[in-house]
Order: sequence, then structure tokens, then C-alpha cells
Amino acid sequence: MSKLGCSCGHVMAVHTMQEDFLYDLIPVKNFVEILEAWDEIRNDSYADEFSELYNKASKEVYKCPSCGRILIESDKDPNYFDSYVKED
Repeated sequence: MSKLGCSCGHVMAVHTMQEDFLYDLIPVKNFVEILEAWDEIRNDSYADEFSELYNKASKEVYKCPSCGRILIESDKDPNYFDSYVKED
């Protein structure tokens, strides 16, 4: 189980990977590459390999249910998150 604290003080805890605040961000180009690779390997492979390809190409994203901030996994270190606030 992972937890991520927002700067507003709300703590988001992942229990099931089906939480409403948990998202993935993946460039369309990377997703197309994954689908093309999957076409080549799907006859010999299982979902684990697809998941591995997807996880390497995507970033974790959290949307704070309390304040609405978006926290995106950092390019520099996947253990850190960049925080964004919606402009009015």
C-alpha cells in the first residue's frame, strides 16, 4: 500500500488500485508503441509483459479529492511528485 500526502494536508492511500484519485499519465506515442509491441508478443506472452511495458511508459498521477491538486510523478525521481493547482 502506498500513501501520498498533498500539500493541503490530505493523505491519499492506495489500497486496491481502483481508487477514484489514482490515474496514469502516458503519452499517446508511448501507448501506440506499447500496442504495436503487444501485437508482436501477445501470442507468446501474458498480461504481465503488457503491464511491464505500460508501467515503464507511464507516470503515476494523483488528484487530491480534498483540494483538486494534480500530483504527477517527477521526471527526475519517481519517488517525488510535482504538484499543480488549477488556474481559475
